[in-house]
Order: sequence, then structure tokens, then C-alpha cells
Amino acid sequence: MIDVGSGGGLPGIPLKLIRPDLELCLLEATAKKAKFLRYVVEELGLSLTSVVNARAEECGHLPEYREQYQVATVRAVASLPVIMEYSVPLVQHGGFVVALKGEMWDSEIREGEEAAHTLGAKIVEIVPVEFLPEISSKRSQLVVIQKFTNTPVNYPRGPGRPKKRPLGRH
Repeated sequence: MIDVGSGGGLPGIPLKLIRPDLELCLLEATAKKAKFLRYVVEELGLSLTSVVNARAEECGHLPEYREQYQVATVRAVASLPVIMEYSVPLVQHGGFVVALKGEMWDSEIREGEEAAHTLGAKIVEIVPVEFLPEISSKRSQLVVIQKFTNTPVNYPRGPGRPKKRPLGRH
């Protein structure tokens, strides 16, 4: 499994604690956050866990990462097409991306479906999730994406391009 844009280690590290047998890669572009993740991995003694300080747009083209993972997780702080372009190229044929998203408009879902098709994947399920309902009225969703074919070699596009010109937008 690869946790794309791992930040403080969520959801990667809690999943690793639940499943110690899980081979986990924590991918983080910010050096300071990657350093923190290395510290946590060492302090917790997490075996089979690596931290990679790199951008997803770059890792998506490197043979040691491209289409190597059964599952990619991502806390979706960007639009659905953008997080797909970051994560789908890292997943094997038949694998899954699980993205935690806030509320989405129908247009974002449509754009996400178009982006998924371009990348060789498909949205297979959207699961509503409610965290601490007594505290927050915000709702989240888990978007489950399955990869059906290899991602075209020109994806992901270079650093910054997915956010500037998201797939699926006309």
C-alpha cells in the first residue's frame, strides 16, 4: 500500500498499526513532514514501512513506484481528478485507490469519472462517512476507484500541471 501525500501519517500509520503485516510506503513531498514520518516509523518500530520524500507526479513515472501497489490511500485535499492523477499511476492493474473526500458536487464526480477513464480506472463506489456527528456537521465520503488497465505513459503530467489543468474539465 502507498499513502499518497501522507502528511502526518494519516491514514497510513493507523492502518499499519492495525495490520502490522502490511507493506507500506508513505509518500510525502514536504521534506519536514517526511522527516517527521521517518521519526514516527523508527519510534514505533514499524517494519516493512518506507518513507519517500518526493512528489507523486515524479514517482508516478519511476519504475520502482509506477503500478507497483495494490492499494493507494489519499486524503483528498484537491479535486477528485487531481488526486486521481496523483494516485492511479501508482496502482497495479486491478488495484484500488481509496480517497477520503469532503462533500462533492455532481460536476466534480462527473469530472472524476472522466479523469478515471483517461487514467485506466473507474469509480466503483462512493461511501458516505460521518466523523464525530455530535461535533461536526461536515460529511465526508470515501471514493473507491479501481484500476482496470495500465495508465497511459504520459500520466501523471509534470509537477503542478494536474492542479492547474485538471483532467475531466472541458
